[in-house]
Amino acid sequence: PFWLKTQGRNSHSGPSIFGGPMAAVSNHLLAAASRVWQDVGPEFAKESTAVSEAKAPNGDAVSTDELKKVATWMEHTVTKFSASASVADAKDHEGLKPIAAEVVKAFTATLGTLLSMRRCAGPSLSRELLEVARDLAAAIDALGAAAQAERHPLLAQSAGKALERIKQIEKLSPHNHASIRRRILQSLAQLRDANRELKEALSADSGDGADSEGDGDSIFGDEAIAPEERAVLEALAAAVTEVEETLMKASKACVPSASVGDHADPIDTLEALEETAVQGALVAHAVDGVAAHAMGGLEVEEVTEGLGKLRSVIQGLAAARGDSEGKLLSAVETLQTAVDIAAKES
Repeated sequence: PFWLKTQGRNSHSGPSIFGGPMAAVSNHLLAAASRVWQDVGPEFAKESTAVSEAKAPNGDAVSTDELKKVATWMEHTVTKFSASASVADAKDHEGLKPIAAEVVKAFTATLGTLLSMRRCAGPSLSRELLEVARDLAAAIDALGAAAQAERHPLLAQSAGKALERIKQIEKLSPHNHASIRRRILQSLAQLRDANRELKEALSADSGDGADSEGDGDSIFGDEAIAPEERAVLEALAAAVTEVEETLMKASKACVPSASVGDHADPIDTLEALEETAVQGALVAHAVDGVAAHAMGGLEVEEVTEGLGKLRSVIQGLAAARGDSEGKLLSAVETLQTAVDIAAKES
């Protein structure tokens, strides 16, 4: 088994996922878990090459039952270790060693299970697996350090954090399409927040907002929006709406029945959906950058700079989604025109 192959390895120098050398790791009861991660962590960080349907099948590489099994095992051992350590003093540390060994064994088995998923994982799922494994490793390391400290002031907090990280194992996406869809939905949520704020700004200015006749403490300011600035906000909101619709279609394509099969649309292949997830996240970030300088007083220079970045990533999204009608790029052009007019008026 994977955990037997990794038990008893010596610590070695080199970079750590905890942000620096692991020189201090060997001083606590769960140090062996940190050494296991030191050995295995680089496997999770490798660039994924499973981008084709053949290399990254849609079927679950590991069943949800297996994930739940290792998560339950980890939860049991961490709870047992934390409870025992909370009532132990320096003289009792020898008695804690067998319990600590159970934690290390469960942790190593968990990494083995996650590595099994990693072999069939595309970029999105690989990223998800790395985050879950890295955060769990850091939490177990912190738990060991907390148990070592005199009077254990941080033990309860560290145990809670470790159990929180263990819960993330059960919430892992079971396959590539599910992981891509999760990433797309995260970008969609970010875009919807931005669109809501844009519409609130426009509504507040038009007098339709609930606070338009309030005490003047609106985050959008007291002064009416100039027509050219309103045009920029409206064009940005329209562009964001177009991106939302594009990502919603991609999200639906991630449902297995819609994304696999001999007659799948070329834009719905695993590789195309992976690229959509990447570009969607970049677009959401770029939208936030433009919106921050467009609301509450138009900052033309900053908006112009941000629009250049937004144009670039929307072109990437359009390419990934095969935007044959040019709706995405047309929305950017409309926004560019509005910004150019505002720049002349400023």
